[in-house]
Amino acid sequence: MDKNKLMQQIIGEMVKDHGFEFERHIGDIHAEEYVYRREKGEVCQFIVIDVSEMGLRLELGTDAYGWEDYWFMATGMIECPFTIEEGDFIQFETEEAFKEILYYFRKVLLEKGFEYLEEMSIPVTDIRPKKWTFQKLYIEHEALNMEYRKKYDLEEMESSRELVQRISDIILATADREFSEVEEMLVGLAAVYGDEILRKCGGEYEWIEDCSMCILCTERGSFCPLVSMISYWGEKREDVNQLLIGWG
Repeated sequence: MDKNKLMQQIIGEMVKDHGFEFERHIGDIHAEEYVYRREKGEVCQFIVIDVSEMGLRLELGTDAYGWEDYWFMATGMIECPFTIEEGDFIQFETEEAFKEILYYFRKVLLEKGFEYLEEMSIPVTDIRPKKWTFQKLYIEHEALNMEYRKKYDLEEMESSRELVQRISDIILATADREFSEVEEMLVGLAAVYGDEILRKCGGEYEWIEDCSMCILCTERGSFCPLVSMISYWGEKREDVNQLLIGWG
């Protein structure tokens, strides 16, 4: 049985008409994964079909904020003519059964799957980093660090805890404002916060192309200053120790 050929004929050609491209096929004769990807604005949508000794399984996912760690098991999304086994798999033994399951998956995608991917592409909150804020921090972090240290008189802090306490005070003083009003300020404070982590731990900024974000890679692990600043503002409560975990 040429599984790859059948997969592309039954699933690949159909999803291509909807803007999806075949991204990759990984695995071996025991477990395989076929991944199709579509970009919608700043969000990537994924259709994954798993092939294993357990059978066939359909999964849906996106990298939208709040959805990035969630995969929806879509095998039973509509009325299913097959028995769905443990792990959301449908068993097959013959080539004909393999094809019938793929045609069923195609029906799932057309009837409900594409629609649900659109729902999964809506960020769970507007209080989140965006691609442009990640880019700004990555490209301008040195200049922003100097600008915001001077702006908020953060140049002569005696300790990291003192600096982080001051950052906390600045953030909480703006807790009653709209996120759009403080977004740029949080990018600037992320540059200061990130610089302090680098002073303490060493390392450098790294751009993660797959998810359009920047992180700090240090000897003590990875940190995401922008997520830390935005989450702190969003929670609207003082917890300086939260900002010092792992490095301070």
